[in-house]
Amino acid sequence: CFEGLPKHSMLAVSSLGVRNDSHAEALWRAGMGEALRVLEPELVLLHGSELEDFDWKGVVVERYTDHIKERLEKIDGRKRK
Repeated sequence: CFEGLPKHSMLAVSSLGVRNDSHAEALWRAGMGEALRVLEPELVLLHGSELEDFDWKGVVVERYTDHIKERLEKIDGRKRK
């Protein structure tokens, strides 16, 4: 499933859209867990929110936020997932 992706390297992923759908979140967790197991990345670049209680297996995670979401939160004061 991860054929062609280098082991012990950097991995870029996104969590956008999975927190509002339990099925999508479950698939993301399973896939990300398998990616960590198979690819053993040194660093994960994560676009979006971290999912609660996800075990990154000690991998360094650099999180990038969704700037549009942050701007909307500043405008109306509502937190978005």
